[in-house]
Amino acid sequence: MTVQQSLDNLFSNGLTEILASLEDERRRRVAFVWKWVALVVFLALAASGVVLIKAETFFGVIVAAVLGLIACICLVSRQGSAFAGAFKTRVMPELVHALGPGLEYDGWDYLDVDEFRECGLFMAPDRYHGSDLVEGLVGKTELRFSMVHAEEEYEVTDTETDSDGNTTTTTRTEYRDIFRGILFSADCNKHFSGSTFVCAGGSGFFSRMRKSFVKLESPEFDRAFTVYSADQVEARYLLSPGLMERIMNLREKTGKGLQLSFVGERLYVAVPMSLSAFRPSLWHRIDDLKEVTGYFWLLQLIVGMVDDLNLNLNTRIWSKSA
Repeated sequence: MTVQQSLDNLFSNGLTEILASLEDERRRRVAFVWKWVALVVFLALAASGVVLIKAETFFGVIVAAVLGLIACICLVSRQGSAFAGAFKTRVMPELVHALGPGLEYDGWDYLDVDEFRECGLFMAPDRYHGSDLVEGLVGKTELRFSMVHAEEEYEVTDTETDSDGNTTTTTRTEYRDIFRGILFSADCNKHFSGSTFVCAGGSGFFSRMRKSFVKLESPEFDRAFTVYSADQVEARYLLSPGLMERIMNLREKTGKGLQLSFVGERLYVAVPMSLSAFRPSLWHRIDDLKEVTGYFWLLQLIVGMVDDLNLNLNTRIWSKSA
């Protein structure tokens, strides 16, 4: 069954009615937001007028405006989150099941941080969360993937000097991204003797000097990725000309940030993307079929990596050691 046929079946089997109901809910939430925004603006203006008359200063006006803006942002965020939750509960499971009866979806769960560390593509995070877990079987391949956001902690030091020459130093903790996007994990039906990493970006002089660097017989692949492995022979066995071609084709679909690793008994694929990729906007119609089709095609792209990388065939060729 083609992707378009799957979509047609979804829309003819009740998804259109679900989307119509969600659109009614969205409109109610938007109306609720505008009502309260109007009330907050009125109260902020009234408070500003009172402060301006009594105190004759614009400071109170600024405070009232800032508090009103914060209240409006919190209101929109809360309603947007509630609407996204309804979408994840009622629509996303339908889209996932249409891609395979062996797949399950949980909008609030995600790959464990231990699995993120296990993939070996990134440093261990100091802060980690995610959403939109999909797991199950596609053909003979067991897989799971989700949105993940990994961050590292670092300290920022600020130094201020007053008019008397006194210096004050303060330190604050901030976070920066290690990775945000989809992390895909699939059972390869084989235990790898060494870990192999296919990193984004072509190899340079210093990467080639590393003992673990793997030289492959594909100049095009070498310009797109840098490969490291603890087992040179196994890495060349895994990254056959056919698989390298399929990885290059997948890179065309997902973007230049694509990375892969073969660790333990699993293949990991990291695809950078926005964390809101499966989160509908409160301000856009949800019954627009183009909008839902976009979510479905993205899911199909990730699940389709099983076919893109020929994993079902590999599970028949490879076998785990006893």
